[in-house]
Order: sequence, then structure tokens, then C-alpha cells
Amino acid sequence: MDLEKLLQEFEKFKSENTDHALDIVVEQVKDLDDIFGEMYIMAYDEEGNVVNDTLLLTIEDPAKEDMKLLRGIADALRARLK
Repeated sequence: MDLEKLLQEFEKFKSENTDHALDIVVEQVKDLDDIFGEMYIMAYDEEGNVVNDTLLLTIEDPAKEDMKLLRGIADALRARLK
């Protein structure tokens, strides 16, 4: 996991979407035979529709601890949105 690259992507997205509400979303996704833990930064319009998103981090076959780590990173990034 390259945290410097993750922060660069986060800051780039944030600067390109200043007129939208932003949030960090963590989800577990099943894709055919595999499960992934994914963290996105999302931009929403006034009605709550997604207008832009970027995948920041993905973990293949995440354990519970991996998902906990993703949620912790997401919480830290959410604090930087304010």
C-alpha cells in the first residue's frame, strides 16, 4: 500500500470536485470468484447522486482486520475533507 500515492489521488480528486459534497466509501465487493475490499472517494450533487468517483485502494480477499484497516483509513481521510 503506497500511502503517499493514495494521498496524492485524494488531494487531486478533492481539488477537482470543490463544488460537490465528498465522502469516503468502503465496501466489500464480490466479483465472480473473488472478494475485494475497496475504498472510494465519491462526489455527490445536491440531490445526492454520484457525479464522480475514484478507487483509492483495493485489497483482494480481505480479512476482517483488513476491512477494519480500510475503515480506519477512510475515517482519517474523512477528517481531511472538512
